[in-house]
Amino acid sequence: MTKITLTLILLGSLAFANEVNIDVQIEQIKNASAQERVELMNEFKVQLSEMNQEDRTQTISKLQEEMRAQHQENEDAHSSSTHDASVEHTQAEHTEMAQSQDRQHNASEDMQENAQMLQMEQNEQMQQNQQMNQQQAGNQYLNGQENMTQDGAHQQDIGEGFMQRQGH
Repeated sequence: MTKITLTLILLGSLAFANEVNIDVQIEQIKNASAQERVELMNEFKVQLSEMNQEDRTQTISKLQEEMRAQHQENEDAHSSSTHDASVEHTQAEHTEMAQSQDRQHNASEDMQENAQMLQMEQNEQMQQNQQMNQQQAGNQYLNGQENMTQDGAHQQDIGEGFMQRQGH
């Protein structure tokens, strides 16, 4: 009976040690780099081939569950970091748009001020031109009056000279 008990204890210990060893191997596979993962998986496959069908099925299921869980964690972390990056990018775009709108608003105000200044300068130039035109028109009128007076006096002289020749 002691031999049977010892054998059962030994088999139980081996099974437990084998279970712990498989857990350690799965953890190593999960945390390994790509190259190391290939090597560890090859070793793991050799161990699987030495197992009976039931143990092999359980071990493969356990490995698949662990790998899916790790993959899901990686997806969640990637999704979270992608979301965070997207939020930061969106905030940066909003800030840039607000700054762009501010620059456009400032440029619009500058353009309006420049347009008003140009309008005022044009109005001043028009007023100066009108004053010059009025002065020229006044000068022409005065010159025309002088010429008319001179022409009238000249014609009167001509008329008197003509009359004198005719003997009147």
